Amino acid sequence: MFSRRLAAAFALLALLSFLQGSLAWWVTHAAEQRGQRGRVAGDVLNGFLELAASKQVLRAWSLQVLLGVPYIPGQQALLGRSMLDGVERLQVLSVQAQALDRLADMERPEHRLRQQDLQTLHQHILDVNLALSGLPGGGIEQPRQAWAVLDRVFELSEGKELRSLLTLAIARETQAVQRERQATYQSLQRIRQLWLGTTLLLLLLALALAAYFARSLRQPLGALQAGADALAAGDLTHRVPQDGEHEFARFARSVNRMADELILHRSREAQTRGALEAQVRERTQALQQALERLQDWQGRRHRLLADISHELRTPATVIRGEAEIALRGRPKTWDEQQATLGRIAAAAAQLSGVIEDLLNMARSDVDSWSIKLAPTDPWPLLQAALDHVRALAAQAGVGIDEPAPCETTASLLGDAQRLQQLMLLLLDNAVRYSRPQGRVRVEVTQQTHAHGTPHWCLRVIDHGIGIAPEDLSRVFERGFRSLAARRHCDAGSGLGLSIAWALARQHGGSLNLHSQPGEGTTATLCLPMLSQRA
Repeated sequence: MFSRRLAAAFALLALLSFLQGSLAWWVTHAAEQRGQRGRVAGDVLNGFLELAASKQVLRAWSLQVLLGVPYIPGQQALLGRSMLDGVERLQVLSVQAQALDRLADMERPEHRLRQQDLQTLHQHILDVNLALSGLPGGGIEQPRQAWAVLDRVFELSEGKELRSLLTLAIARETQAVQRERQATYQSLQRIRQLWLGTTLLLLLLALALAAYFARSLRQPLGALQAGADALAAGDLTHRVPQDGEHEFARFARSVNRMADELILHRSREAQTRGALEAQVRERTQALQQALERLQDWQGRRHRLLADISHELRTPATVIRGEAEIALRGRPKTWDEQQATLGRIAAAAAQLSGVIEDLLNMARSDVDSWSIKLAPTDPWPLLQAALDHVRALAAQAGVGIDEPAPCETTASLLGDAQRLQQLMLLLLDNAVRYSRPQGRVRVEVTQQTHAHGTPHWCLRVIDHGIGIAPEDLSRVFERGFRSLAARRHCDAGSGLGLSIAWALARQHGGSLNLHSQPGEGTTATLCLPMLSQRA
């Protein structure tokens, strides 16, 4: 409501301002035309005065010639030319004055009379110039008779008395100048009156609108101010009057609803404060427990160097097993000894790599291991890992079912040493947590995943102790070992699967475990293939 009133008031003021500007332009334009007509009338009057003066000068010059008084040679030609030019200017000005009167829808008879007088004057000047051109240069014997002839030429033209003609023309033009001056003065007076009237009207209207809106806004604004002060002081029971459907009433209802919401929130706050304090105590206790777990994890992290036997035992066992088999068995041929020493050397190299990795792990630097990617065939790496783990499997009394060769050869983009380490970790974990006389089955397949990328997949399946569901989500955490794993095998630090998962991720692959407690575990390693050929 108030917005519409304001819009209507401003529209009215804008309309009045536009009307004031339009009227001022119209009156100013009319005054400008009046002023232009006045200037033209003044120029016409001056032209006639100059013609009269030039005529008197030419008359005096001719008398000097007749009397033989010294005169200026050539002055007659200059005066005659000047008078003809003056007549031509007056004709142009007369046309302008007539055009200006026509623009103002006025037609005065003075324009016709002026044109007739100018035609008469033009012919008179031609006659005078013709008469004066025959005067001798040294005077004449009877100047009185000659002057009488010239005087008649100066005074009459086409039967009209030129002195009366010029006098009447000058009087007529003087009257026109006075008339135009008076009209211009009246136009200026009207402009002043119009500006003063419209200014006073706009001022009065603005004051009236200001008084109206001030009176209309004082009460609702005062009520809103009182309500805001009450809410700021904390008096939520205060309500702003909300009668009507105008903008302030709607705003008052919003303020009152806000006060109701504040009361409701305050009551809820009082109800929940105790519960929040209890939750804070519970959170504090939970944070304390988390801090204790963090401190325990930090302690386990610092004890990693004392638990590196997990990763050192596998290659060390391989070396010892190979040496014991070589010492206890029948005498070996040179080729068999070379093969045994090669496996021992490979296990020693593996042992060095494991030690370096464990040191990186102790420095929390697992993800920064040096990985040298190159096209690699995974099958020889798997065979080497199986060769290394056989000694450990023989000591544990666990059999290994090796995979059948694939019909096609796969090529992976990876680090051969790291991939062999990854396979050995999975095989070692399967043998370590298998029961005596158990078996570990190894399968190799090539699969195409949903996004179309072919993958080389290794599955290591054991029938050992398995993993409990609550522990399956934590087996890849560094240093985690379940209670069942600790009971089955005291040795170990919970690093094997963590290292295997990190290596699989660095090669762009995935490592997943599926297990049932007491039934065994299946580890599935999938690595993207670089190429595939028959």
